[in-house]
Amino acid sequence: MPFLPLIRQPVLVMGGDDEPIVPVANARILAALTPNATLHIYPGGHVEPLTAATGFGPLITQFLARPPP
Repeated sequence: MPFLPLIRQPVLVMGGDDEPIVPVANARILAALTPNATLHIYPGGHVEPLTAATGFGPLITQFLARPPP
């Protein structure tokens, strides 16, 4: 965690609001400590990025297509 403020690249942090493995609080902390982070909280848990890939694909594509800060 002490090195997160040194990351200068844009970072997309995603976390599920019903995540039993990695609590959503971890995603919030990660995003708060990373200077160019974008936080996306999605409904569900650990498997939603796989089971609902059609919703996550455009989100990730939009993040990657943004102009650099």
